[in-house]
Amino acid sequence: MPTNWDPAALQAQFAALLKRDKNAACGYSSADWDARAAAWERELLENDAKLAAYDARVAAMTAFLRDHGLLGPRDTVLDIGCGLGRFAVEFSRTCAQVTAVDLSPRMLRSAQAHAARTGRENLRFLQADFTVLDLNAPDWDGAFDLVFAAQTPALSSARDLARLEQASRAYCCTSSFVQATDDIAEAALARLCPPGSFSVRRNGRNFYALLNLLWLQGRFPVVAYHTEQLSTRSAADEALAQDILRRYCVPGDPDMLLPRLAADLAAHAEADGRIPCRTMCRYGWLLWDRRITHAV
Repeated sequence: MPTNWDPAALQAQFAALLKRDKNAACGYSSADWDARAAAWERELLENDAKLAAYDARVAAMTAFLRDHGLLGPRDTVLDIGCGLGRFAVEFSRTCAQVTAVDLSPRMLRSAQAHAARTGRENLRFLQADFTVLDLNAPDWDGAFDLVFAAQTPALSSARDLARLEQASRAYCCTSSFVQATDDIAEAALARLCPPGSFSVRRNGRNFYALLNLLWLQGRFPVVAYHTEQLSTRSAADEALAQDILRRYCVPGDPDMLLPRLAADLAAHAEADGRIPCRTMCRYGWLLWDRRITHAV
């Protein structure tokens, strides 16, 4: 054992790293996420390739969980920050019940509409901020066989991680961004910003902090990765510029850069006002049984 091994100090270090990663690209209010829900709905309606990639990721996560014996006919699932509901609906096809929680009413309306289109009835939708729910209530404390959280700011601190485990009687699973590239975004920002002054927000810090925290807390997380690569054509407009500024850290005030970025994108668009985009996004998945621990 190394003489400088200090699990408590390391836990504090990784807890601080996780806390700093709280979704700086977007506020944490229902209005902020309502706006994002509208943008996501539009993207999926207008972009068949994005919808197909999204559904492929949902299918891959579902297969991953089933390969580990989850989502069975007696299992109950909690989906924290369920968004548009595609994970919750897919999970509901084989498990007993899914409870889907989101801060945004617009997200939940989309999720409920998706559930209705697929005929799924074993879902319960709840508008709430998971970070302040009373988990000591009997229907929350250790009430779910699987607690699932994908790319949500509701998992942005060591306290949030403890709450996620509190709601589970057995398994927890998270999905976090690990790596992302976008050739159009990076080319445009390179034209407008000083060299080396911008960086992608989806940099894997959340995943790295969670993985290390779990190990230092005595858990045995299973690790898996999923990669999406897309070639699409997006409207070169202000909405695309806003999306880029949500995904990248830029020098100065992003609001000041927004009109210049929108104009740059429009200047590089094709005759129909669209611009070819090649993107890559890699996700890191962590799955663990909170009942099984090791000495630290």
